[in-house]
Amino acid sequence: MLAKNISKPILCALMLARAYAAVQPAPLLSKGITPAGSPTTGLNFLADGRWFNGGWQITNGSWVAYKIPPGPTRLLFSWNAPVYYWSGELAPTGSCTGAITERPVDYEIDVSSNSSDGVDGDWTPAVRITANPVTSRMHYVAFQGRSWVKLKIAKGQGSLDEVQIFDASQPNPEGWIIVGNSITAGAFKSLMPAGSDFSTLVAKAVPGRVPPLVRAGIACIKAHDVSKDITRYIAMGEGATMWGLSLGTNDAWGGGTANMPDYKAAMIKILDSLQAHGLQPVLARFTATDPSVAKWQVDAAYLVLIDSLAKARSLPSGPDLYSWFLKHPQELGPDGVHPNATGYASIQRLWAENVASLPLANSADLQRPQARARGSQPFASGLADPYPASPALGGYHVNGARIPLREYEKTILGKVSP
Repeated sequence: MLAKNISKPILCALMLARAYAAVQPAPLLSKGITPAGSPTTGLNFLADGRWFNGGWQITNGSWVAYKIPPGPTRLLFSWNAPVYYWSGELAPTGSCTGAITERPVDYEIDVSSNSSDGVDGDWTPAVRITANPVTSRMHYVAFQGRSWVKLKIAKGQGSLDEVQIFDASQPNPEGWIIVGNSITAGAFKSLMPAGSDFSTLVAKAVPGRVPPLVRAGIACIKAHDVSKDITRYIAMGEGATMWGLSLGTNDAWGGGTANMPDYKAAMIKILDSLQAHGLQPVLARFTATDPSVAKWQVDAAYLVLIDSLAKARSLPSGPDLYSWFLKHPQELGPDGVHPNATGYASIQRLWAENVASLPLANSADLQRPQARARGSQPFASGLADPYPASPALGGYHVNGARIPLREYEKTILGKVSP
């Protein structure tokens, strides 16, 4: 009886709140801390809040250390190497990604309770990694009674452009990984205009909230490639309680539904695996093409499947990248599939708006916007809400009425996919 008296937007908000009830804030600790390290040149880049904007060069023996204010009993230590793809080893054999050598390969994270400068004192290894295959990663670090944390590179080359350290003392702290193909890599592994990257946009919308993020785009992959390696993905995604999935462009390539059975089976396996590990999937509706250039468009069946999987599992809605690019084809590049620089910035913004709208537990100190269904209310932070409607199985709900996909495209977006 109660449900009949509650509007759909409120019901959606309640479902989102329940889904995120266990996720705790993870405050950023490293902002404003001047690290010690060797080499000293480039250390300033590690905390400037800019990705792909210069970096700290690493070689065998490089190290960087941070003195952390008292209080945290566990840290989430995040680093990023400014390399376009997340991994060459997790990519399918013979893919277009190729070998990636510029990354930390063997390293450890040490902690100390009595160092005075990041060099002296007694140090205890908290994390040891060998044969690391990825260019963006996070680790939990036990920190009870400690005051310093140090990253030591035993083997590696290239550079790091950001190191972020978060307070992960509470159970199930917020941490994100966004998994996708070359479009995800292009969006999250490239230089954004100042103030327009994912972390900054979330912090603008929700003061005090800077979500930890692993940037996991790999060129050429299909959902099947992620599903067969999902155990390794989960291992490499340590610290990510929230799993943003933007998969399907390469499955849907060329139009039609020939790959739909394989795509569906792969997505179900991915979701089953993540949920079995207590991880929260968030499904994005992947980007549309410009069919006047690409000569094909994503078949609506893929969008219906994504929506139905989210609905059946009570998953929160991810960003609707499809509708955005369908309405803004000028943000796609020369092939009509991959975004241009403006389009990549839009993807970061759409993800940031989506993440900022999702509530956290025990976050009364964070001035967050209210969770909402797509199109249900203005974005509370003042950022534009790009979603004109809330997707539903078999169509869209607009003002409480369900309309088919093609009618939605015609009436809301002003165009219809071929």
